[in-house]
Amino acid sequence: MGSMQHQTTVATYGNLYVAVYNTNNYIDKITPAGVISIYSSSGNGRRAVKYNNPLDVAFNATGKLYVANSGNNILVVPAGGGKPSVFATVGSAPDAVYFANAGQSWPLYVTVGGDGTVYAIASNGTATLFSSSFTNPTAVATDAYGNVYVGDCNSGSVYIINSAGTTITTVTSNLSCPANMKLDAYGNIYILDAGTNTMYKYVPGTGKTVFVSGTGITNANGGFAFNDTSSTLYVSQDSPTNAVTAISLK
Repeated sequence: MGSMQHQTTVATYGNLYVAVYNTNNYIDKITPAGVISIYSSSGNGRRAVKYNNPLDVAFNATGKLYVANSGNNILVVPAGGGKPSVFATVGSAPDAVYFANAGQSWPLYVTVGGDGTVYAIASNGTATLFSSSFTNPTAVATDAYGNVYVGDCNSGSVYIINSAGTTITTVTSNLSCPANMKLDAYGNIYILDAGTNTMYKYVPGTGKTVFVSGTGITNANGGFAFNDTSSTLYVSQDSPTNAVTAISLK
């Protein structure tokens, strides 16, 4: 099997950063002009930190990139790219990462599909169990009010958890597998439902609607991101191989 792209994030002057997993394990950088380069790859030597199926990526406010490395840890890449180092260890097979406060501040929330858990990681790398109420959490997002949204692939549902981790409420259900979630610039949550190749738009307090399906979503592998103004949606796909499709939201 060839290399496959997965989760995607946007930062630093509109560049896309994509986790590429399986045969090749590294992080790609794609400029707005479509120029692709390797932003971070594993180091050389037996003691080098290795990417092991990187599944999701998120930037902090200082330009460091945090990667869900599905072996059992979270890796961090210095601002400007380079070799990764181990930032935190969190159970079995972390799937998704998202910073608090709509992605803007600590802690870093991590879903661990292998354990059915969600962790909150402090800026010093200390991981604290946030919730253990799920079976296969594969997606996470946060809003500006301290709430944490978790997509569970086994139940086909999206849940909202308050900032204390004490109250869990079902946001929407009857999905195939909510594989990824992202907030746009207006606080709406977009949910990519794997298996049905459908993108849902969830408006807090209103509910979900089908946003787009079929063209541009077909063969999606879980990764998508908005540009800085939420006017364009980028979706990574397995076919064509290593494709990223841009969908205008205007």
